[in-house]
Amino acid sequence: MIEGREDPFDGRRPLIGMIHLPSLPGAPNYGGQPVTTIAALAAQDARVLQDGGIDGVLIQNSNDHPPVPRVPTATVAAYAVVAAEVARVLTIPVGINVLKSDAAATIGIAAAVGARFVRLKGYVGTEVGAEGLVQGCAAEAIRLRRELSAEDALEIWADALQPTSRSVSGISPVEAARWCVEFGHADRVVITGGSLDESLLVIREARGHVPVPLILGGGVEPTTARRALEGSDGLIVGRYLRAGGLAGPVERQRVNEFLDAAGRGPGAAPTGVAPQ
Repeated sequence: MIEGREDPFDGRRPLIGMIHLPSLPGAPNYGGQPVTTIAALAAQDARVLQDGGIDGVLIQNSNDHPPVPRVPTATVAAYAVVAAEVARVLTIPVGINVLKSDAAATIGIAAAVGARFVRLKGYVGTEVGAEGLVQGCAAEAIRLRRELSAEDALEIWADALQPTSRSVSGISPVEAARWCVEFGHADRVVITGGSLDESLLVIREARGHVPVPLILGGGVEPTTARRALEGSDGLIVGRYLRAGGLAGPVERQRVNEFLDAAGRGPGAAPTGVAPQ
């Protein structure tokens, strides 16, 4: 982390709830839903997450298919409207994630709406996924963050391992994590393996090699929540909290169940703090 920057989570291992947006204008599968309606639905999800005790939210246009390296202007505009409404109704930190690695859109929207962190999945090196090659965006991201005078407020969370693409260089996830920090100056590194066991193994292996918090990127349910949080420096949860998959609304009962299982329900003792 940049020295002197305030930790948006006060040293706590954050539980981040996903806000998965429906398809936005500019996506081939956009269904014509008004942006104001999308914004209202996202704000409702955000309120449910905050009221349930989640530490922060991460907004992603997860349902824009097929993904592209850079989203069109119409998508950026719609996403910004939605993110601004989410930020308006919350007091907890808001994060921005535009597809995998559109650094310009992600950093630009985050700076505009006062977000506290961004997630960039294709951050270093070159990866291959269903959409083709994904080029690392670290150089663009850190430069744009500086140009927008957002260094003091905006954290970069970079993925070193994710299940939807693989590095073409053959480097290990631990080496990718080192690249994220040493080359890309990432503030936190996100690890998401093909299973929870793989994710936690990589996090354990990266300890001592990566001097920033290691975030578990997904694949967690109530039965594994406490183990996942104790084995990481925070985690991101999305699909379980929604009724009906990525397209359904966030349900308060599911949020309560997850936080209780993670030891973060009402009256629970803190699970721990992340290393600085």
